[in-house]
Amino acid sequence: MLTHGVWLIAIVAISVSLHAQTSARYLPVMQSLSLNVQYSQPVFVPDSIPPADTSNTKNMMTKSPTGAVLRSLALPGWGQFYNESYFKAGMFAAAAVSIGSIIVWNHSRFVSATSRYDALTTDDPLRDRTFREKEFYRDQRDVAGLWMLGIYALSCVDAYVGAHLYNFDVSDSGVAFAPSLQPGGAGMAMQYRW
Repeated sequence: MLTHGVWLIAIVAISVSLHAQTSARYLPVMQSLSLNVQYSQPVFVPDSIPPADTSNTKNMMTKSPTGAVLRSLALPGWGQFYNESYFKAGMFAAAAVSIGSIIVWNHSRFVSATSRYDALTTDDPLRDRTFREKEFYRDQRDVAGLWMLGIYALSCVDAYVGAHLYNFDVSDSGVAFAPSLQPGGAGMAMQYRW
């Protein structure tokens, strides 16, 4: 092991001395090469790409997806109201209020059952029933809380997508087939819209 270390030190020493000799040999050549850098004003070249046509605002996003999500995080349905989806806004708000009232109701029952459970003695026959009642209301409150998180998440996702697709054109265009009644009998009509 000691011999490996000695060899390693010898190889490093030789490579350092060879590097120093090589550097000394090329030092006059390197000194004759100099880099002359002068500061000058930047030259602005006109862009070869023409500016975008902003007169067509059809593809411009007018509703902010981040703003819609933040509004939905503050109150479910507010992001839909911002996106002018009033029916969905009412549905999300009603769902949030309903689930919130279920949470409050179950929590008040849980607190009431907990106080009754704590007041009972250990040998009271109602103690087990009261314990199960307390746990039932706690579980119902927690499940309703999970439903509330789901409503918040769904409201945020819907508001985000609604803001992105706010300017999306959903008008009927293309080929449409419809039945037609004519004096000579029934038939099929084809309409093409663009």
